[in-house]
Amino acid sequence: MQFASRGAIQYVMDSESGFDNSVHSLTGSLIVRGYWQSEKYFLNNATVIRSDFQFRAPPTVENAKYLERIGGVTSVAVHVRRGDYVSNARTNCIHGTCSAGYYVASANIMRQKVGDLKYFVFSDDPDWAERNLHLPGPTEIVRINHGRADFEDMRLMSACKHFIIANSSFSWWAAWLGVHPGKVVIAPKRWFSIHHADTRDLLPDTWIKV
Repeated sequence: MQFASRGAIQYVMDSESGFDNSVHSLTGSLIVRGYWQSEKYFLNNATVIRSDFQFRAPPTVENAKYLERIGGVTSVAVHVRRGDYVSNARTNCIHGTCSAGYYVASANIMRQKVGDLKYFVFSDDPDWAERNLHLPGPTEIVRINHGRADFEDMRLMSACKHFIIANSSFSWWAAWLGVHPGKVVIAPKRWFSIHHADTRDLLPDTWIKV
């Protein structure tokens, strides 16, 4: 952690060097800034967080139909994050993207672990996903939510039973919020393109890293 003070208020900044348990002992008036990308910061309150992170608006008719289909099969949410990860040179340099090979390898592992399944693919570039992902099993590209309706994809993804995620906080949270008993989550072991990023605490210990 890094500190700065302004009067009675302390500014606490994430040093992005892995989980720092000392944050739990902080007291007083605090403004906390940064990503703090580890469930270890809030795991003791997981039940409360899952209860609080509910979707207020009911699903649209189309999304309600998807929820029914997702609930009726061994559903695997597959998230393909592209967008500015591809179009913005600086963002691409930091994050990079997961290759088609990563998804195929992860899908093969998933089939070995859960048997018969159906992949539901969510992406900000569904055309790329349809052209490039050749997954070993029934696959459906979800195309109904756009722009400000992307929270509907989060709802659908978190309703799935298992997850193959991208190096994206969007799919990280979708997988974490999923409550299916025995859920399997597969995530990229290399979260950033840059080598100096410390990600040892970013993924929960039970998730499979590929």
